[in-house]
Amino acid sequence: MSIYCSRVTLGLDYWAGKKPRRNGRVVTYPNNRLALVDADNWPQGNVDTASIPAWCVPGHEEEYDGEAISEWMRLSVSSAGSHLSVLIDQKAARLLVKDLRSWLKYPKVTSAPEDAA
Repeated sequence: MSIYCSRVTLGLDYWAGKKPRRNGRVVTYPNNRLALVDADNWPQGNVDTASIPAWCVPGHEEEYDGEAISEWMRLSVSSAGSHLSVLIDQKAARLLVKDLRSWLKYPKVTSAPEDAA
């Protein structure tokens, strides 16, 4: 049993039965627009976040208000049978949000298929 409460998952939509699309070396998952680059074993992959409810934090076992959460958030990446999770605090989360907002401001280009020459 996990103590984590999943928040958002970006990646393969397991419930809809949809399959990812491959464009050259880039794999795009339906509904979420998550792409894995250079993914030779690409059938699965996702990025997800999860929080820890207050009642799982030592000293707060009786706090069942439903809104209080731990000071840590789990950030996980899974691909082709590999899984990695890290815990980030509020300072790291703010830095990640800042970086994502900065990235969103840049003009974007899309990858061309490998056979387009």
